[in-house]
Amino acid sequence: MVVLAAVSAIAAAVSVLLIAAWEIGVGVWAFAVASPGLAVIDLAARRLPFAVSGAIALVAVAGLAFTPSRLWTGLFTAAVVAGLLAVLSLATGSGAGLGDVALAGVAALTLAWAGWVPVVVCFVVAMLASALVGIAVRMRWGARALVPFGPFLVIGWWIALTISIVD
Repeated sequence: MVVLAAVSAIAAAVSVLLIAAWEIGVGVWAFAVASPGLAVIDLAARRLPFAVSGAIALVAVAGLAFTPSRLWTGLFTAAVVAGLLAVLSLATGSGAGLGDVALAGVAALTLAWAGWVPVVVCFVVAMLASALVGIAVRMRWGARALVPFGPFLVIGWWIALTISIVD
């Protein structure tokens, strides 16, 4: 638990240093702080708590409300991404749950300020990494083994955030 708190504190500090505009930064900060815990919870329980995703979304929306154009862009992006993941999950029976869909929408909301490229990068990285690990896990433990999507979504978010800052 101490390690998780330390990682969350480091993530919070990094996100504060990376994002200068506070109205964007509060949502990024909230996601950064919660992301290590969300990854651990999903690995351990195969569940992503809606309360945490909802709290991140509320913080992000509260900050973005001071820049209405970014707010609408973020909400639209979140709806598109969450909708696509929900449709993909239903169409393929992939096992992505509503917690994954909610976290995907929140990740898109907190990345949308930088444009579509970081949002796409986040989900391409998450999908590819989870597919590769999923194949390896199924080869080792059989067809019934499932890999939670949340940790890969968190990794993809951090990579996309880094790219958006460097760009």
